[in-house]
Amino acid sequence: MTTLLLLSQLGLLAFANAINPMVKGEYRIEHPKIGDLSEIESAISPKSFYESFQYGSEAEFRKNWVSSDLTMEHVDETSSKAFPGTWKLQSPFLVPGFSDDLSLVLGSEQTRAAIAHRLKYDLSIKDNEKLVVQYEVKLQKMLECGGAYIKLLKTSATDLSQYDHSSDDYAVIFGPDFCQGYVDEIHLVLKRENPFSGKSEDKFLLNAPKSALNLPISRLYTLILDSSDQSYEIRLDGDVVSAGSLLSEGAFQPPFISPKEIDDPSAVKPADWDDRTVIPDPTASKPDDWDESEPQLIPDPASKKPDEWDESIPQYIPDKSRSQPEWWNDEEDGKWIAPMILNPSCGTKKGCGKWKPKMVENEKFRGPWKAPLIANPNYKGEWKAPTIPNPHYYEDLTPANIEGINVVSFDIWATASEISFDNLYIGKSVEEAELIGNKTFIPKSKLEKKELGIDKPETDSEEQEDRSHKDSSSVSGQEQKEKPEEESSDTPLFGASDSGFEFINRIEKYIQSSHVMMKFTKWFLSIDDLYKGMVISLIATVVVAFTVLFVLKFMIWAQGIDINGSTPSTRARAERKQKREMEEQSKKAVGATSTGIKPGSDADLSKRTSKKQSGEDDSSKEESDN
Repeated sequence: MTTLLLLSQLGLLAFANAINPMVKGEYRIEHPKIGDLSEIESAISPKSFYESFQYGSEAEFRKNWVSSDLTMEHVDETSSKAFPGTWKLQSPFLVPGFSDDLSLVLGSEQTRAAIAHRLKYDLSIKDNEKLVVQYEVKLQKMLECGGAYIKLLKTSATDLSQYDHSSDDYAVIFGPDFCQGYVDEIHLVLKRENPFSGKSEDKFLLNAPKSALNLPISRLYTLILDSSDQSYEIRLDGDVVSAGSLLSEGAFQPPFISPKEIDDPSAVKPADWDDRTVIPDPTASKPDDWDESEPQLIPDPASKKPDEWDESIPQYIPDKSRSQPEWWNDEEDGKWIAPMILNPSCGTKKGCGKWKPKMVENEKFRGPWKAPLIANPNYKGEWKAPTIPNPHYYEDLTPANIEGINVVSFDIWATASEISFDNLYIGKSVEEAELIGNKTFIPKSKLEKKELGIDKPETDSEEQEDRSHKDSSSVSGQEQKEKPEEESSDTPLFGASDSGFEFINRIEKYIQSSHVMMKFTKWFLSIDDLYKGMVISLIATVVVAFTVLFVLKFMIWAQGIDINGSTPSTRARAERKQKREMEEQSKKAVGATSTGIKPGSDADLSKRTSKKQSGEDDSSKEESDN
């Protein structure tokens, strides 16, 4: 039994190894080092911002990216950091792409963390120009709630370590945000100034695409704002998931073009405006026999007090376990009275206290009389205030034109740490962003998926599901068809000469080739570690149960016991029954001469055999014919 349990555990290890390559402390495939990025850096404009986070030292990283050290004062005259979360420079450890690919990583959880970088050149989007923002996000722990969006700021702050990231001087917010049961979308927020109030308003994209924060792989988020036609485009892993005009009705809330007419705020519903759809019938009168005095419940006339009931025993008695407190002052607090408790004697059939019959529904009860309702003949409909020209009407026809972006920041609160950000691009060229994605994200994504053993991850949106069989070999926003690679199925799963480890490896390869198992794999990796342990324990229980059943059956077989065999008495009854059936069949037997078939003919014999095999019904028919 110990050996069998060990084998079952080896099988579980093989299964776990197939869904999580980090179980045995090594990766399933070889992860090469990241290539030379100088080609990218030389190809993009000097005024574009590209951040690969490949710093040679921590000091160099901290010089370019400044964490917040801002403190806030509390009412108790104490102080603490306003953004206590931490940031670090680190290579991914879960489902990596390249082995030495450094990225910006959130080092804390369930606390607000902020970090910022000042751009070398201020970024302004004028007519016929584009704002392009692109970066990668990767989860390495299960995220229940948190954001991974980026802020583009227009700030006059000189010391970013003391900058208040709660300020509203951002121009654009873009990126994924997920909180289970509440929000799951890729945010796009543009801050624009209302020319009448002089205050800034956040314009939120409605019907935003899903965040896609559901797998431990890198996701590429791209935003394109085009001032030539005031349009927007959001891409996920190079595929367009949302696009349209910024000025379209219903695209943003509040809209960039305010309504031309509004309800008159000074209008009041007239006093004689009747908006009741139904009214009591004024011609109806209460019937003469309608008695409103009858109660709804009355004592049950059939209920009688039990003979054992003793009304002399009180239902409540003072609690003897309670005594007068020492601080009690009779002069100030009055005479102390112990609290009352239910008399324990009342819990018997004898009962105690004043007996009351149970209450039942009163058949004579009719309740207050109300006149029946009829359609209101004076109904005028729902009142609506008249509309007037909007005194604050304005048109913001150029929301994609943005001035003075000078700082990029991450201001994040999340339930999970180890969220990594990489390959950040901010500029005016879609081609530059696509070049970066093709040189960095595409090869990294292929390595991650190969390590994880999955195809292109499924997303929630229908558009992305339609693309589930497309190739992500480019991030140009265009889709290319993919020829699936066919794997040979000639190799048997189990070989006669396999060693123990080769056998386990074959199981692993079989698990990896199963589409159903791959779906289970993606679900298994998305759940919390606690639930992973529960699932593995359940599988182990099933394996052990089947192993025990197999061993028991083998032991019974080895002892020569026929578990399907019959007892002597059962065999005797079966023999008697068989003997009776043979006697009955002999009585009904039909000879060759009686059927007209010649005994010596082989052909006739075959005919006869076929007739005999047709069943008892055919035999009965032959007898009746003869």
